[in-house]
Amino acid sequence: QFNFVVYDQSPAHYAVGTLHILSAPYTGTPADLSTSASLIASSVSVDDSSFGGKRWTFPPEVELSPAYNYYFYMESQSDKSLSSHANGYPDGVAYISAGQNGAFLESNGDDLYFFLYGLPKVNAPPQAANDNV
Repeated sequence: QFNFVVYDQSPAHYAVGTLHILSAPYTGTPADLSTSASLIASSVSVDDSSFGGKRWTFPPEVELSPAYNYYFYMESQSDKSLSSHANGYPDGVAYISAGQNGAFLESNGDDLYFFLYGLPKVNAPPQAANDNV
């Protein structure tokens, strides 16, 4: 589950339209995100009253590893002021688009605040070779 943080607003969680997870930076237009070669998964935002707002939820088959960088792109233009911070975390970079037909461009080292929730993957214990008792 994923959402951005809105500056100076309650609830601060923000999710609108479709979110795409990519394995590499993307500099095309929002309209072409779903055809990116580095696309991992997409999700449409949903209302979640238990959460106090909207969020994007991905199926359990979508696994993210801490060993890799991932890039989260909204297909729609934000109508809110998303919270950002210069150098908020190591190697973090925000890419911003000027609209549906504008290419995503790096935003001078700013990072957007976000929440990423998930469950650790639990592997089943190995089965013994002679386990048919």
